[in-house]
Amino acid sequence: GLYIVKETMDKLHGHIRIESEEGRGTLVRLEIPEVA
Repeated sequence: GLYIVKETMDKLHGHIRIESEEGRGTLVRLEIPEVA
């Protein structure tokens, strides 16, 4: 799962941010730059 996301984000020059807090869950952010 995350391997495919990482490969895709690398091709799009994007970033993956993962934040985890015990008892609250995990937040996964995908940041993709805009194309001008």
